[in-house]
Amino acid sequence: MAGWKSIADKANNLLMSKDIVNAKHEIQAGLERFPNQFKLLLIATNTWRASGNHEEALKYAQLIKIHHPKKWQGDELLVETLISLKQFDEAQEQIEIGLEKFPTQYELLELAIQVFRSSNDREKSLKYAKLMIKHHPQKWKGYGRGAQDLILLRRYNQAQKIINQGLENCPDEPTLSKIAAHVYSASGKFEESIKHAYIAHKNGVILPRATFNKLLIYNSNQKQKKENQKIKNSIMAMDYYFNSRFILSHKNMPFNFFYAPKNACSSIKLSLLTRFTELSREAIKRNPHKFADKFFKQKVDWSKENYNLVRNPFTRFTSAFTDKCGPEGDKIVWPELCRRYGFDETMKISMDQLLDALIADDPNLINAHFRPQYKVFCSTMITPLKIFYMERMNDLIAFLESHNTKLLRHTPHSTKAKAPKPNELEKGVVNKIIQLYSNDFALYGYSQDPNIKDITPPQTIPHVSELLARLDSLSESNNLNARDSLLFEDPFLESSLSLTTLSSNADKQIQQT
Repeated sequence: MAGWKSIADKANNLLMSKDIVNAKHEIQAGLERFPNQFKLLLIATNTWRASGNHEEALKYAQLIKIHHPKKWQGDELLVETLISLKQFDEAQEQIEIGLEKFPTQYELLELAIQVFRSSNDREKSLKYAKLMIKHHPQKWKGYGRGAQDLILLRRYNQAQKIINQGLENCPDEPTLSKIAAHVYSASGKFEESIKHAYIAHKNGVILPRATFNKLLIYNSNQKQKKENQKIKNSIMAMDYYFNSRFILSHKNMPFNFFYAPKNACSSIKLSLLTRFTELSREAIKRNPHKFADKFFKQKVDWSKENYNLVRNPFTRFTSAFTDKCGPEGDKIVWPELCRRYGFDETMKISMDQLLDALIADDPNLINAHFRPQYKVFCSTMITPLKIFYMERMNDLIAFLESHNTKLLRHTPHSTKAKAPKPNELEKGVVNKIIQLYSNDFALYGYSQDPNIKDITPPQTIPHVSELLARLDSLSESNNLNARDSLLFEDPFLESSLSLTTLSSNADKQIQQT
């Protein structure tokens, strides 16, 4: 008759081959013969977790703790299962109980960091990162996790100190170089960041998108200071890299449409998706942004005509501010703004405070809801056939109707009743809006006087940069290693290949709109 070990091996093999049903039968039969056997309980917990039955998995994890109190794995499995059940408060309590018994256990310390990060308690996460460093100084994760926590806590000098300590103790770990690049870019020390980014890149480590984007902007600004006449193509490629995700394109659609967050984008996506896909209107209305990202972000056919919809910079900013900012505001955008600019998530801010932060930022790195429209629309590369105005929606309605498309209103984030009107803004706010959106006022014919509603549409000639035509011959799959290598080219972003490499690796981050 088989002993518990052969039963455990068989059940584990079934689990590894994803034969969950037979793994359950085998482990249950084993536990009937060998109740509360440690290895069998471990496999049982993992088997029921793999099946998605986390409640049952929790029972087995609790049995390990009861019958094998000197085994740290019971605490680990219990906490991991509580996380799967989204019982985060209980998970925090249990991990601290586990660490009281096993205060130096590496796996429990690592899990504690994960648990407290899940509730955004970076102070507690940092506490366990420091304990990991103390008890496991030759393992890199303590230094890396601690530095990341310190950056989010805006304690930059401490973050640099801890990451340098990690690099000294774990010199062969390229992931620490990647984290160091992030630490120094967040600290504003870009030359030091590039040095560590290069080491990571040489070792085949892909940089985080946010770190790459910051270093890309830094390199571009350095180049602009030196060569004002030779940077037009690199600026165009960078604008496309950061903003091409705002192009709606589909094989069934006879034109390309550029949208901007806060410019009726929900209605536009709903209307075009309903007309040019087989999706039902009711399904699309549940999340038009998700469906647009899936169906309307195809490779762009630049032989088609291009259109966009603009909005008065005064009303676009006040609408975005009213909808997105403050403790009661957008649950995605508001925390992002707080992390980027150091605002307190629990406190309201003024328009002046936000404008000061946005003006100090690079336009391409500003959250899309506040980003200048000339950047969103890649105006350095593309001049549309026609610009539509939110203040003259009948023109857009007529255009859509000419393509058998009805404008379907969808305004889940409407602020019309709450946002202040342009002529109600304080003079200081008006001046800062003009400063931030000066190119939008000039390019789209809006008056910088908030009391004047008249628009003078510009006379333009449709244009698409030759750089975009080169993208047609490139694979649609991104090459992040080639992307990262652009940071270290000398000269920076001058060759045709480097420009097309950047453009074809466009920043596809999806943001709530």
